[in-house]
Amino acid sequence: MPPSSEVAAAPAYNTRSHREGASASPSSATSGVLIARMEGILESVADALSSGHELRLELMTHGSRRSRRMQELRFPGRSLSEGQKFARLLLMIQLSHDALVSGRILTKRQIYYQHQELFEKQRVVDDLVDDLAATLFTSLR
Repeated sequence: MPPSSEVAAAPAYNTRSHREGASASPSSATSGVLIARMEGILESVADALSSGHELRLELMTHGSRRSRRMQELRFPGRSLSEGQKFARLLLMIQLSHDALVSGRILTKRQIYYQHQELFEKQRVVDDLVDDLAATLFTSLR
């Protein structure tokens, strides 16, 4: 079994793999910005929920700079797959936030095995972590 890519919280803060010597945890300044960004996202979902509005999240797809695009996810969604992706993303943000706040290392593999019924395949976790990292870092640059 290949070694999992370690990340502090769920987002891949460094695009190089752990095997290449990339740092598993971001700097404390970066951590603070990421925590605040994730809290803002979670607060917007809570506000929409409490006011009875449709739940929406924006997600930047990962890939080359040219192929990246912003995707809006809604809940319950226009389709089953959109609703599932929204739920997966929300869980990923919560797990990432908790890991950053506690200083724990959380791997993509751990996320998959703790929530196999939701993610179904390891690749789903891998892609979503990369998309979340692209989304969070878009606002940092």
